[in-house]
This record gives sequence, structure tokens and C-alpha cells, in this order.
Amino acid sequence: MSFINILGHDFQKEFLLKSIEKGRVANSYLFYGQEGIGKRLIALEFAKLLNCKRKNDRLEETPGGVCECSSCLKIDSSNHPDVTLVKCEDSSEIKVKQIREQIEDLIYLKPYEGKYKVSIVNDAEAMNTNAQNAFLKTLEEPPGEAVIILISSKPQQLLKTIISRCQRLEFFRLSDQVIEDCIKQKGELSQDRYAIAVKLSQGSLAKAILLDEELISERKRIIEKISELKKDSAVELLEFVDSIASQKSSKEHDHLKIFFEILFMWLKDILYLKSNISDENLVHKDFYEISKKLSERWSAEHILELRSFLEEAWVSLFHRNVNKQYVLENLIIKFAQA
Repeated sequence: MSFINILGHDFQKEFLLKSIEKGRVANSYLFYGQEGIGKRLIALEFAKLLNCKRKNDRLEETPGGVCECSSCLKIDSSNHPDVTLVKCEDSSEIKVKQIREQIEDLIYLKPYEGKYKVSIVNDAEAMNTNAQNAFLKTLEEPPGEAVIILISSKPQQLLKTIISRCQRLEFFRLSDQVIEDCIKQKGELSQDRYAIAVKLSQGSLAKAILLDEELISERKRIIEKISELKKDSAVELLEFVDSIASQKSSKEHDHLKIFFEILFMWLKDILYLKSNISDENLVHKDFYEISKKLSERWSAEHILELRSFLEEAWVSLFHRNVNKQYVLENLIIKFAQA
């Protein structure tokens, strides 16, 4: 894999390439921007470029954009002694033990095989307070052969002193055309699904890759079912919650996130209609009638209240590990009471 094979982010890729060419590689970077748009891919490719044994060829982009030197292959297989990827393991946060064992204990050692020691912290905002304070000490006195890359979709949750010590590089959502090209290459959707898939991805390549016919069809079931729910239909409510909570697959976590994002975007559509904003901004245009009816029934304050409740449920599920069944039951009941 090379920058040439990573879609979008042309300015950011060129900036990093020039920093290598001119010998101006920083000790610490903060890659920030929307989740799922390729920040981690670019960080790993940057690590490959820094330690590549065919660097001069790579800066001119080798045929096909793929380097098969021993260093690049080891990074691809997560087996390079000088490149470390730190991420959440058994909990929803990165703990101080991980920072000490995976960064502090290794970053001050001389590179074993490459030119640089590279430490990449994915979802850096997941570092708890102790971990961030421990990490700050490393940033204050980084060794010359070290490059630290923080990746974050929520940089506001990082200590300001950490941010101030990093060279910041912002990444933006991918264009609709880039996303559509990706969906076409994937070849898992019929042509009439392209437009809605592009809308649902919201500029995120990670979401675009997840979308398939099953998920697109699931969107129809979710919107129609929730719009029909009644607070006195207890059995129906529980059956619907069970159908969501009981999904078991390798993509279960990602599918649940998409379920939430479908609701986020649908509430946004309803609020747009409530505010008489152009229909062109709607994501779920094919559910115009349902959304319009609810926009007339619900007040703007109530729509915002539902969105706030949805955000709380998101945090409970994906950041606090609260029981899934409990969170979903409360969420669906809230919609049924609307």
C-alpha cells in the first residue's frame, strides 16, 4: 500500500512526503478529523515511508504503489520492531499501563531495524487522564529518532498541553465522488443504491466499505418500524429491540453504529423539514412522507430532545459498555413516547 492507493487527502499526503524529502519530519503529529476517513491508513503508510529500504523509489511512487521491501512488509503484518500501534484493548479507554509498556519503554531505545521509532496512538482521545499525563512526559522530551502520531476524531478531549506539542494536520471528509467510486469498486450494491449509500457514508470510507444490500434494506425496516411504534405496544417494542440486540456477526458492533447513525440522520431530516430547509439536504429522501408527517407532529424542541437522548445512548453503548439490551429498550421506548 502507498499514498497513491489511499483515496483523497491530497494536501495531507503531499505535506508528509515533502517533510521527508526536506528532512523536516516532526517528532510528534496530531492527525485529526472525522472518524473513518483514512487517518490511520495514512499514519501507517507514513511509518512505512520513514523506514522504507527503497525510500528513494517510494517517494517517486513505485509501480502499483506497492513496496515489498522487508520493512514495509513487516509494517503491513504488524510485525515491525520499530513501529507500534496503540489502541483500545479490553476496555473503552487506553490506560497508563499501555502508554508505559507500548511507548515509554520502547521509544527511547535506538531503532532496531529502521531509521525511526514510530508510535501511533489510534483514537488518542480514549487515553484516560493518567495515560494522557504519562504521555505528556514523553512528548516533552522525545528522542531524535522518534516519531509519535496521535489519531483522533475528538481532539477537544485531549489535554491542551498535548495538542500544543504536536504538529497538527487536519483531515476532512471524503468527497461524494470518491465515496461513490469506492462503492462501485466494491461491487456489492446495485446501481440504484449508490446515491443513498453515498449519503449514509457521510464522507467516511470506513462506513462506505461496511454498507451492503442488507444494511441498506435494514434502513427501511428501522425507519418504518420506529415511525409506527406506540408506547402502549409493549410486546411489539420488545420484539423490535430483541431483533436489534440479538444480531450476532463479525460486524455486529459496526452494524449497531450504523443503526444509530441512521437515526441521527433521520432526526436531522425531520428537523430540516420542520425548519423548511431545502429538501436537497435530506439524506433519506425516499422517506419524505414519513419524515414530513413526523415533522408536523413533533416540536423542534422534542426532536432535539430525541437527538440528545440518542447521543447519550451512543456514549453508554460505545464508551461506557452499558448493557446493550437495557440501552436499546430505553431508546426505543423514548421514540415510542414521542
